[in-house]
Amino acid sequence: MRKIKPPTPPDNKERAGPARDFSIFSELELERRRNSDQDFDADLFHEAVTLVLGKIAGLGGREQGDAEDDHQ
Repeated sequence: MRKIKPPTPPDNKERAGPARDFSIFSELELERRRNSDQDFDADLFHEAVTLVLGKIAGLGGREQGDAEDDHQ
């Protein structure tokens, strides 16, 4: 059976703040889990990371927008 490598998330250099920190953490966690003897679903892991990064990006935009509203 051929293994398909999941799509690689964008480089950490393209992120800032909490999104970059979480992305770095998730890369290290992915490597740790791959080296583990336990079963691991890399596709599910990538899906979860993508979901969290999307949520972080949404929160970042909303917080910035909220701060701009306070200055008006």
